[in-house]
Formats: sequence, structure tokens, C-alpha cells
Amino acid sequence: MFEGLTVIVMAMNERSSLEQTVDTVIDVCDKDDIYEIIIVLPSENCPSAQTGRSLASSDRGVPIRTYIQTDRNRSVALNDSFSEIKSSHFVYIGADLEMDPVSLRDMIAVSKEKPDSIVCASKWHKESKVYGLDPLHALGSWTVNRVAAFILGSKGTDLFVLYEIYPKSVLDRMRFSAPENVLYEYTLRPVSEGVEYIEIPTVFRKRTDGRSTVSLKQNLEFTSGFIKAALRLRRETLGKR
Repeated sequence: MFEGLTVIVMAMNERSSLEQTVDTVIDVCDKDDIYEIIIVLPSENCPSAQTGRSLASSDRGVPIRTYIQTDRNRSVALNDSFSEIKSSHFVYIGADLEMDPVSLRDMIAVSKEKPDSIVCASKWHKESKVYGLDPLHALGSWTVNRVAAFILGSKGTDLFVLYEIYPKSVLDRMRFSAPENVLYEYTLRPVSEGVEYIEIPTVFRKRTDGRSTVSLKQNLEFTSGFIKAALRLRRETLGKR
């Protein structure tokens, strides 16, 4: 059953958009549905830290706290943050407002009906709207997602994303190959193992607060790692038949 959602807000150099993300989540969702909001920070002195601490000390009707990453590697940090989740469901969302926090209201509604499924707000859903994304970047993102979906025989359009409500029960039975691979296998592994993956439309807007810290080289490394993970999981699936 859906018994509460932990909203994990990933922040780094955002300030106003971090506060807006938290406030929007609280405004559009039923407060009884929110177990807590955790603001993940890369360090105690990062540009988002002061805003995060201010939000954590405020009274907004739901518990808010900060969590400092234990590792600079994004995949390892993601893996380590799992131990902070105490509710039946959880979702990761960036603090940059690229993925619309308003969509969380509809995601929760679907998750309540399908509590054993992963519910994603997909920017590549046919009814989604995407603003400000460089055409080349958009094409690359769309293509790599479609290739991975094809490899795994999935109809998903946005498998390389964290903005999805994930059941804790699904997470607990996942056996990721290594902490360094969690970012790549986060959605691909449950999909390859038959977990229902539901996508709803959303609105994507290129960030205006803070700046992306992901270089072109890192983007290429992420893309390569994602496709390799899809191929590895496909081989695992075939090996079990």
C-alpha cells in the first residue's frame, strides 16, 4: 500500500529554485501523503546549503531535513542515500525546477492506485512539453532512452531519469551489480525484472537558477554507461530463461 512518500530534493548550487521546489511540493500535495522532505547536499558549504538549512528549520507543515552526501561519485551517493528512506514510497527530484514538481500530485494519485509500480513523470511522453532544451541534447536524450528501451523490450520513453515514485519494497529486492552502477540500473533493473513502469506527461523547462555541473565528457560517459547497463541486464535476463 501507499503509506507515505519521501521526497528527496537533490541540490547543489540552487537557491531560489530549491525553495520554490520544496514549497511547490508542499502546496500541490496532500501533506498527509508526504512522509518527509530530504534535501541532499554535496557538502555543508555548497551554495545550496544555507537555503537547505533554512528550509529544514522552518515550519512548513511537513518534516524537512538535510542530508550531506557521503561520496562525490553520483552513483555511489545515490546508493548511500537509500538508507535514509523510511516510507513506503520515495521520489528523487532536482532542485533546479527542470522537472515540474507540480507533476508530483498526479504521480501520487497513480501510485496510490498502483502501489507496486514505478510511476515516472517522463519528459518524452507524447503529451509532455519540453522548453529550452538544446535540440542536439534533446535528440541525444530521446535516442539513448529509446535504444535502452528497445534493448530491454520496454515501452518506456524516459528510463534514464530519477523523477519517479519508486516503491521501497521494489528497492529492497533489487540487487544492483555495484554501487558505481546504481545510477544506470536504477530504472533499468526493475524494468528488466518485470516491475510495471508507468509514465505520465510532465513539463520540462531548462534550468534558470544555478548551473549544470555535468560536462560534455561526463554526459558521454553517462550515456555509454547507461547503454552498457541495458545490454548487461538483457544478457542477465536471457541467461535466466
